[in-house]
Order: sequence, then structure tokens, then C-alpha cells
Amino acid sequence: MKIINLGSHSGAAYPDLRFYPSVFDHILEGVAALLLIAVWLSAFYFHANPQAVGAEASYGWMMAGCSLFTFLLLGASAYLPMRFYGLPFRLTDGNAGMQCMLAVRVVRMLNILLNALLLACLWAVANFRVMTLAMPVFGVLMAATFIAYYVLAYRYR
Repeated sequence: MKIINLGSHSGAAYPDLRFYPSVFDHILEGVAALLLIAVWLSAFYFHANPQAVGAEASYGWMMAGCSLFTFLLLGASAYLPMRFYGLPFRLTDGNAGMQCMLAVRVVRMLNILLNALLLACLWAVANFRVMTLAMPVFGVLMAATFIAYYVLAYRYR
């Protein structure tokens, strides 16, 4: 079963290949955790001040729940072995480490971008105009993340 499907090639030939996080990876996880905390604090604010925000409190809790689910799912999948990943290029002894690192880092970046998008959606409902402009930016950044991943995966195939 593939949990992260980035392509048609499997990492089954390297069933126990794992990427151990570096300091940069822990920083990425910390940024995602800070965004999760920001979403939850925003949901508490929406619940405490429904008239000032102009949105139902249930909308804030729904976004907070989606943010928690995204954080846990993508955060846990970054620690899975490569047999759970579908990769765009065949793994060899020469490229297995780099392909593993790229796949795990794209998952961590998506964790950050999806939680930032959920935070922007939450504040866009409250008529915070800057966040309505930020939502397309996060969409473009997600597309750029995938493009950069596939370019780098092709380069290091």
C-alpha cells in the first residue's frame, strides 16, 4: 500500500530505507507545529468572539480539526520507510538516499503549506483581506514545491 504516491516506481527493493531527520528537517517540523498552534489559537479566538469575527465558531473548529489531521498524517508519513512511497524514478544503490531525502522533504514542505493554507482560509472568513490574497500564493507555492521535487528527482535519478 502506497501512502505517499509521487510516481509509479516503488521503494520495495529497499524496504527498510529511512531518512533520519537533520536539523533543517526538525526546523520544518517546528514551523508546521507553530502553524498548527496558530490555527488552534485562531479557533479559540473565533469561539470566544463570534460577533467580532463574523463567522461561526464551528468553522474555526472544523479548520482546527483539519489542520490537526493534516499535521499528524503528513508528520507521521515522513517517518515511514520507503516501501510506503511511490516514487517517480526507479531506486538504485546510487540514488536511493537522495530520492528518499527529496520525498521526505516534499512531504514536510506540504505539511507547512497545507497548514498555512488552512490558517489563511480561517482568517479569510473573518474578512481579514490580506489572507484572501495569501491563499493563491500558497497554491502557487504548493505547485512550485511539486515542480521543484520532480526536477530534482529527475536530476538525481
